[in-house]
Amino acid sequence: MLRDALAALPDAQREVIVLRHIVGLSPGEISGRLGRTEPSVHGLHNRGRGALCTALTEMQCAPIVGTTVAA
Repeated sequence: MLRDALAALPDAQREVIVLRHIVGLSPGEISGRLGRTEPSVHGLHNRGRGALCTALTEMQCAPIVGTTVAA
């Protein structure tokens, strides 16, 4: 499902997400590699993460965050 959600992203967002979270590059390294400004990389990363989260939520496989278990 993660592969499907990544495939649904625009190419630029997917590339930034993969380089940041799978390859482990910093935003500065990504901007140099892709020939984009660092603010552009930050914007693509932010929009890509949001779209990825939305897609995974729609597939009902996103992590549940912010719930507390009563003791």
